[in-house]
Amino acid sequence: ENLAAIKSYLVRELLAAKAAHAIGDVDGEFRHLGRVTHCIEDSYSNAHMFRDPTRPGDPEADVKALLNFGSNTIMNTGDSQRAREAFRALDFAVAAEFFMTPTAALCDYVLPAASFLEKSNMAMTAFAHRQQGKLHVQYRAAVVEPLAERRSDVWIIFELAKRVGLGQYFWGGDIEAAYEYELAPTGLSLSQLKAEPGGITVPGLPR
Repeated sequence: ENLAAIKSYLVRELLAAKAAHAIGDVDGEFRHLGRVTHCIEDSYSNAHMFRDPTRPGDPEADVKALLNFGSNTIMNTGDSQRAREAFRALDFAVAAEFFMTPTAALCDYVLPAASFLEKSNMAMTAFAHRQQGKLHVQYRAAVVEPLAERRSDVWIIFELAKRVGLGQYFWGGDIEAAYEYELAPTGLSLSQLKAEPGGITVPGLPR
């Protein structure tokens, strides 16, 4: 029943996106496609992240540990009770959070996360709601130093990689080196982005 409802919703939104495309309504097309994407992401999360760990007899139930970044997953899932059971079935869970959410409360460790004002990041998809925005790239510098031991999600991932012997795949923990690698196909450098606070639009046709 639920699967049929999801299928019906996806078909309806895809047809609406096609109709919007036919009349040149770019904003409408991306709005409907965005709904399709979110629906698929939510369905995948519910079906694979939460259901399998609660079925010990299932050979595919191989999720043993989880690192959760800023997602109060239990409250964001359609079946919160099943999500709680899934978290309790994990061998090990860690959350990076601002607050002690219901999800974080079920984790073995809670790491203090940095707010958006306390971390630098590179925005490459933040403007994708408009077609031309897909070509806009912006470096966003931290406004203040992180309080206490708060750290960005990227810093946590890179440090974890280093400490488990995978640092060579994460630029030795150098986040800015990773940004340079990500920018390489655009022909831009990180120093260029830093010099343009409003960001830079890369020449080309958006896909």
